[in-house]
Amino acid sequence: MLTALYHTIGVSVWSTTVGKRVFGLRVLRSDRTKVSPLRALARYLASGVSFLIFGVGYLMVAFRTDKRALHDIMCDTVVVRQ
Repeated sequence: MLTALYHTIGVSVWSTTVGKRVFGLRVLRSDRTKVSPLRALARYLASGVSFLIFGVGYLMVAFRTDKRALHDIMCDTVVVRQ
């Protein structure tokens, strides 16, 4: 519960979390606008799907030209460098 709140607030308010900020990354909609709180929560929950299928959802980043993970595709988000 606390983790979901952390990710939802971080991504919807600041477009980043502490770990992403360290690496200079931000989470935005595919049209480069800010992520809404509901979409940020959905992205957090969808990341569980990426994990549950043996991490393949995360591994997709290495093979896709747009570098989007499964949960990013599901929620129409992108991770970009600041």
